[in-house]
Amino acid sequence: MLPSMLVSSSPPFRWQRPLLGCKSISKKTLTNLPLIVYIRFWGSLSDRIGRKPVLLLGCAGTMFSLLIVGFSSNFWMALLGRAVGGLLDGNMGVIQTMVGEITVNPKHEREYSQS
Repeated sequence: MLPSMLVSSSPPFRWQRPLLGCKSISKKTLTNLPLIVYIRFWGSLSDRIGRKPVLLLGCAGTMFSLLIVGFSSNFWMALLGRAVGGLLDGNMGVIQTMVGEITVNPKHEREYSQS
């Protein structure tokens, strides 16, 4: 199903080739841009309600977005699923904070915060 989303039904022309690269770039952008914008929100929410509920919400959001991508019938619906995944996935910052909080060696704390 994925190749049918990326390739049009018309005969291939030379000028259509760069469009495929633009679509793959837009997938990455639509995932990472909301993640960058909302990662501070997820961090402050984890400070207010706790780390574990935010991790569970992030996992549920990732699962929901992957269902959207998996059952998408066209490219734009798949992009919407990727954008939802970026919005609802704040686990990266929360997990790094949790690892930093449970380590006892100061050298390890510094190394985990830089990764």
